[in-house]
Order: sequence, then structure tokens, then C-alpha cells
Amino acid sequence: MKPILEVLPDHAQASAACALRIVAAARAALGERGRFTLALTGGSTPHDAYRILAAEHREDVDWKRVDFFVGDERMVPLDDPRSNFGTARRLWLDALALPGERLHPMPVGANDDAAARACERELRACAPQGLDCVLLGLGDDGHTASLFPGQIAHLPASRWVIAARAPASSPVERRLSLTFNALAAARELVFLVTGASKAGVVARVLAGDCRLPAAQVRSRGEVRWILDAAAASSRPAS
Repeated sequence: MKPILEVLPDHAQASAACALRIVAAARAALGERGRFTLALTGGSTPHDAYRILAAEHREDVDWKRVDFFVGDERMVPLDDPRSNFGTARRLWLDALALPGERLHPMPVGANDDAAARACERELRACAPQGLDCVLLGLGDDGHTASLFPGQIAHLPASRWVIAARAPASSPVERRLSLTFNALAAARELVFLVTGASKAGVVARVLAGDCRLPAAQVRSRGEVRWILDAAAASSRPAS
């Protein structure tokens, strides 16, 4: 299925559009199935979307019926500012006063593979058919979640969560990540990408450069790209 592109004038409007997309997906799932499972993303790009959700959309969804996961995690404690799930909690989720059972941070511990398997068990128990929506970012090198170039050729065929390694230049090398299989099982994937520095890699991904992990992502439903004008400036002509 061809990806859906939404191009907004700037980062602020792209963040607002991302927040609205999450609200719309949640409302649809809750109306149809009575529950909604959402995986959040890390990095700085989604911070404003999370703030908008906390400030403007707290009453728009019955968030207490939503299960929150994360697409990848750095192996640091939740109170570490580098934690993806911890950051999402501080910027958004803590404002919702959610029951603890709705929060599903990836476990961090000494044994990365054991942590990945524990996370996968929890994810499959909560969303056996796959997540409803996964929010994703895009790195300058074309990675998404913690699926990095040069490390994806031999991913386990059936796994949904794996231990991964970021490049040595990363602030935290040890990671957990959803796999392509887990992403492919999702009903909807939403990429949020902004800034002129991402224009080149966005263009390569949308052109189908298979060397880039983000270009290999598929979903059983929609793949939506929410871009600001700067990030979209080099994309292929439609």
C-alpha cells in the first residue's frame, strides 16, 4: 500500500497534526473494539506532540482504556532523562492519571535478551494480533525504532522484540526494539519527521532505498508520514 503523506508548513503544525492523528486512531479503535494499543517513539521530535496531547486532548479520548507501549527503549532507568518511555510519561502520560496496568514500559536489566523476551511476552499478551498504532521517528542514517543500517540482515524471523545496539556514537548503545515483524502486524504506522536536516533521508526512504531500515517498514494497514515542509522538501514527486 502506498504511504499516506501529510505535509504541514512547520514543526508546530506537524506536531499538532500528529496529536490529532493519535486522537482519531484512538477514538476509532475504542468505538470499534473497545480498546486501543499505542506504541510511542523516542527522540526529541515528538516532544511537542506529547505536550499538545497533554494540554489540549486530555478529555477527547477515554485514555484509561488505552494501553501504552514504546517502539524502542534505551537500557536506562525510567527516571533517566534518556528513557523514551520515561520522557513520554513526563510530557504526556502522567497528566492522564492512568491505571498502572495501562503502562507497559520496556523492562531494562542486566540481560538484554531476557528483557526483550519479557517485553515480547507482555506485548503479545496485550495485543496478540498486533498493535493498533505505532508512532515512529527517522534517524539521519535511516534508522527507525532501534533498527539500524548494517544490523538488520539477520533479524529473527518470528520475534516481535529484540535486543539491539545503537552505533557507538549514540548516548546509549544498549537498546530494545520492536522488529519489522511487530511493525508489520500493526494496524497503522505513523512517522513524524521534521526539519531540513531530515530532507535527504526522507527522500531516500520514500524512494524505496532498501539499504535504509525505515524503507523496509510495512504495516498490515496504513503507513502515514507526517512531515513539515522542510523535511518534505526533497521527497520524490508523487
